[in-house]
Amino acid sequence: GWKNTKRNPSSASVSMKVTLILLIIQWYSVAGAKHQNGEDSWKNCEIFFAPSSLPSGGWGAYAGRDFEENEVVEISPRQVALPYDTPVIQNSVIDDYIYGYLRWDDDKRELQHLAGVIFGKVMFYNHHVDPNIKWTSFGREPLPQVPTLSQATGFVARRKIEAGMELFSTYGEEDGGKQWFEDRRLELMTVPTNASRKNGTVYEEDKKKYCSKIYAGFGKPSWENRVLASIFGQDVPYNMNSERLAPVDHPVAVTNQDVSAGSVVEMAPALVVNAHMIGNTPLAPVSFFWNDWDAEQQQDLKDLRTSKDLTVQLQSDATDWLRLDRFRRFEEVVVFPAAGNIALIERIGNTDEANCMIKIISSESINSHVKHGGRRGSAGILLQVVATKDLKTGDRLKLNVPSNASPYENQLLVEELLRSGQPIPDNLKDHIEPRMTGDEL
Repeated sequence: GWKNTKRNPSSASVSMKVTLILLIIQWYSVAGAKHQNGEDSWKNCEIFFAPSSLPSGGWGAYAGRDFEENEVVEISPRQVALPYDTPVIQNSVIDDYIYGYLRWDDDKRELQHLAGVIFGKVMFYNHHVDPNIKWTSFGREPLPQVPTLSQATGFVARRKIEAGMELFSTYGEEDGGKQWFEDRRLELMTVPTNASRKNGTVYEEDKKKYCSKIYAGFGKPSWENRVLASIFGQDVPYNMNSERLAPVDHPVAVTNQDVSAGSVVEMAPALVVNAHMIGNTPLAPVSFFWNDWDAEQQQDLKDLRTSKDLTVQLQSDATDWLRLDRFRRFEEVVVFPAAGNIALIERIGNTDEANCMIKIISSESINSHVKHGGRRGSAGILLQVVATKDLKTGDRLKLNVPSNASPYENQLLVEELLRSGQPIPDNLKDHIEPRMTGDEL
């Protein structure tokens, strides 16, 4: 059920030739400069979610500018790898969105085949038999002798992509996605790749309405000093101008422009899963459990259930792997913000320091989305982040939702971030244990 199989992290032997590494970093730092990406380009809207006009599309991701062949289109702000037989992966709706992820075992002798939960736009690119982007691993995970390395994941343009084009992945490199659709008893539909392109006024209006005002994830220093340093002289088929990245890492989301109170900061699809599945996993700290919501938000979820827009998907041997609705009670409903940057917003609860809030899109809004070409899908609901104060560019977002993750769940998330060399949020650094320091990775 993995979307793709060609996601192998590099297994090349380590070479510690410092001069060569510096040359590679210098080359990749200037590559792509012809796109006129200045030092503030991290504030630009390069890709954005919007309703797809494809018959099976639901929501899609669109190019907010032109991309050249082999140019990096997206770097995920965060990734979490879990064994494929973890219940929240194998038996929930998340299985329909994951990508394959390979990792060396602790002895560095065998590659483990894991499920990659990849935040950002990554898991919500629609499928096409002639995709215009391809999944890519950047860098590699830290090694015992080189603990400062880092691995990122994302997508690269297969060919020139023009602004307004929908970005299409493939759910099966070898068979064009046939097996993925057969496993889910879904019809594989093929349409011209330009069928959902947004042009003219529609493109400009959708870009203005749906572009995220958030930056999160890798910044220029980690990209140049950790990710690119992991290449060790290999010929990597992508180019990336590091000036597109923020001057520093942002493992906690910040605004990429000034935002006025009451404005939408980001809107993105979310997945609905069972609390018993996602609890005690590295995904729990970024998930919204029933008791995290206030009374109004809980009522919004109840209304979505009444209108049949909220389901809790389950598949297993007992269902013959059919995707069935196994909703039991609201206390077991968890909203997992798999798309965009919402998972990287700091949660501080309903205090004076909070500067944004979450809105759960109503059934009426979803119906409007359907009328305009979208389709109800397994993503189930949409989340809006709305500013409750005037914000300046670079302000740290602080959500008025509490963080009720257990110390154990926070520790699992920190260990996963350390394992792959990703930036650690400062509010989670207290959960770093000595056994997980760089010297032991």
